[in-house]
Amino acid sequence: MSTVTHHFFAPLCNARGSFIGIDLGSPFRIEKWSAAKIRRLLKELDDLPDYEIDFRLEHNHCINDNQRYGFVVLAEEQSTDSDEWVSVHIRFHNIEQLMEQKLTLLRLFHDGNVRVLGNYWYSFEGKRIELESAGNPTGSILKNTCYLRRNRLGALNAFLARKKLPFAKSFLQLAFESYEESQKVQSLHLQFLSLMISLESLFNVSAQDLRYRISRGVAVLLGRDIEHCEVIMKSLKNLYDKRSQLVHTGKIDCIGHYDVEMLRIYVRKAILAVDELKIEKEGLARKLNAAGFGASIT
Repeated sequence: MSTVTHHFFAPLCNARGSFIGIDLGSPFRIEKWSAAKIRRLLKELDDLPDYEIDFRLEHNHCINDNQRYGFVVLAEEQSTDSDEWVSVHIRFHNIEQLMEQKLTLLRLFHDGNVRVLGNYWYSFEGKRIELESAGNPTGSILKNTCYLRRNRLGALNAFLARKKLPFAKSFLQLAFESYEESQKVQSLHLQFLSLMISLESLFNVSAQDLRYRISRGVAVLLGRDIEHCEVIMKSLKNLYDKRSQLVHTGKIDCIGHYDVEMLRIYVRKAILAVDELKIEKEGLARKLNAAGFGASIT
């Protein structure tokens, strides 16, 4: 009975910094490859002209700014002659799903839209590469680079090993899905609205005083001290005013890149903070209403 080794290859988009230190768990590893090496393998797998491969890599932010390197996820899977081809492909799919969950958790832990350019499975016939499966996401990948520092690796790897998705609490899962949606659409105003929906999913328990309730809730939850809380609340009030202007007037030019970047940071940190509290939405609202600026929420 002969054994076949199937190789998995997935170039990462928006990945910079200390990515080779990320532990995605078995069977994955992340390696840093030269841009030329990534191009060569993609050309073998996709059978596309050089200019089209270059366009895909650059347009989807897979290669660093000086065009020298990128990061790839690799894995191997074994099969034998007795394995049915359908069962082998089911295993391929399960491995891809496991990797996607890990990357989703990475996007929650750290700012940045880290995704794969495509999922490729191949084996060797002698020295010749045989493509076995390929899946590419539809549409282009939104640019939001993750600059991962080495001093964040320990906390990130612990988070990846501990945290599971989906969230058990439905309001938290809805908030996270809206956050994820904001990194899939190209339009700034739609990104902004998706992020606002996420905040409302977390903090809105009444149709009244939404602007005050949301901005104060985020400030109390995330503020380090009274001064920091005041800064956050002022910022959120301003962002909510822009939300109202956008919705009521339809003027999309009131939303800028900085607005979306700031709102995305607040939303991501709020989701993580609420998850740590292990609390229902109504209980969260009561705690936030009772707490003053700079108070500890436990």
